Amino acid sequence: MAILTRSPSKHYHSRKEAFVRTTIEDKDLAKSLAAQLKMISDAYSTGKKDVIDNALNRVTSVREMDGNGLFDWVTDDVDLDGLEDRIKKVFGKHQD
Repeated sequence: MAILTRSPSKHYHSRKEAFVRTTIEDKDLAKSLAAQLKMISDAYSTGKKDVIDNALNRVTSVREMDGNGLFDWVTDDVDLDGLEDRIKKVFGKHQD
C-alpha cells in the first residue's frame, strides 16, 4: 500500500517514488526546462504508467499555468484590506 504525501508544490505523490516528491515550486518548474526534462526522464526510468502520467500531468499543468499568466498573480504577501479596496474601485460597491 502506497502512502500519499503532499509536497510543497501541493501535488500528491507516493512515498515510494521519492524523485517525484520534489521541493521545486510550480512557478520554478514552469521556468526550468532542465527540471521538467529530469522529472519526465526519472518517471520514464521507473517504467510505471502512473508515475509517468503524474510527471507528464504536472509538467503540462505548470507550463499551461505559466502560459496563462497565473504565476504573475501569485504572491505570499497578500494585503486583504488593500485587495478589498482595489476590488471596490474596479467593480464598484456591492449593491444589495
